[in-house]
Amino acid sequence: MAIYAVQIKILDEQGRSTNREILFDETDEAALLSTLTTYIPAYQAMTKSGVQSYTYRRSVDVSNAPAAGSNVDAGFTVLWDTALTINPTTKVPDPIEALKDGQGGIDILDAIFTAWFAFYNPGSGRVNINNPSQPSGVIRATLDK
Repeated sequence: MAIYAVQIKILDEQGRSTNREILFDETDEAALLSTLTTYIPAYQAMTKSGVQSYTYRRSVDVSNAPAAGSNVDAGFTVLWDTALTINPTTKVPDPIEALKDGQGGIDILDAIFTAWFAFYNPGSGRVNINNPSQPSGVIRATLDK
């Protein structure tokens, strides 16, 4: 069994929206989707507001031990090149020394970085939560001050 968090977006007649989160313990994603086909109408039947959409996620535990001297306060920011009118960013905490270029940035040509970037392009990773987009490249990656 796996725990899935389902966030339901609800809209009232004045155009105000709210989100409610419900947890489900299901065997897999297919079972969750099957449950939601009956749960959402049952939930809607209890409220005058309208259920607009739902999203779900699954938490998967992994156990990677932190390296000695690690510090999540230090990090770097990636500025993505996208078709959007603004270029979104992604923050990564505590980069390894091998990624640092010695000039306040991250070496975006490093094999470790390019392997990560491949999850975005040509991979399925997307940036910008409001308008999910596939980045075409990285404009820069700089160490946070």
